[in-house]
Amino acid sequence: MNAHPQAQVALTEFIAALVNAGVRVVLTTHSPYVVDHLNNLMEASRAAAEKREELAQKFTLKTPSSFISPEKVAVHAFQEESPEGEVTVREVLNRQTGLIDWSTFSRVSEHITNLYSDILRSSEEDT
Repeated sequence: MNAHPQAQVALTEFIAALVNAGVRVVLTTHSPYVVDHLNNLMEASRAAAEKREELAQKFTLKTPSSFISPEKVAVHAFQEESPEGEVTVREVLNRQTGLIDWSTFSRVSEHITNLYSDILRSSEEDT
């Protein structure tokens, strides 16, 4: 998804509401905003019925119809395993917690952060 992060959050809520209305949706993304907010929406779906309307006011679309049960969600990661193009597909939605396993995505962020630190150290050594 190529949109401002706030727009990604709103679209995630809208897509969840569509799924709750019976529309089948396939979405591909690498966006941490979409992944994080989907976790928020799944967690919010567990809120007590009397708290849902109040909780919805904290969300962009302000409607509990965006809160989505983990049973209506599937999240998969595709990992290239060989130069020949073998790919492993695995589910990254933890069915016990009902949340997306963020570690799948955070490894890349961690690598980028470490790389930046290495660059800074290298620059400091040059001065």
